[in-house]
Amino acid sequence: MYAHFQKVKDKAKEAKGEVWAVVYSADKQPDAQGDTISLDELKLAARSFVEAAAPLDVQHGAEEGETGRRYDPWAMYVLGSFVTKSGDWVLQVQIDRETKDGSILWQRIVAGIEGKDEVIIGGKTYPSLTGFSMGGSALAREEVA
Repeated sequence: MYAHFQKVKDKAKEAKGEVWAVVYSADKQPDAQGDTISLDELKLAARSFVEAAAPLDVQHGAEEGETGRRYDPWAMYVLGSFVTKSGDWVLQVQIDRETKDGSILWQRIVAGIEGKDEVIIGGKTYPSLTGFSMGGSALAREEVA
């Protein structure tokens, strides 16, 4: 399952580089591994993510920023994380567009929102970013009736 970024529909917030997307939905479509998660487990995962102050990265850390290291963790930070009544874990982030990494991330996100596959920034081609992908692991156990 993969949800797409949505711009915040408030010009002041958009100017600050805010975007949001559903990270995961409980008891709905299976994820890439064919698994689903209960609403209670999803709430626990969302809470644990925020409590751990987990930094966000790009492409599960497989991509480097302009300085040859992982993207600056302060270029993108969490503004809000909550689980809706319908069972969607929503994450809202702010991109610091004043930093070089943040500016590039923002342009890649806007390209993804606009449906573009890639964007050229400073003569370099980058793939667009279209949403959050939850990276993690869990121990699954089969319940015997």
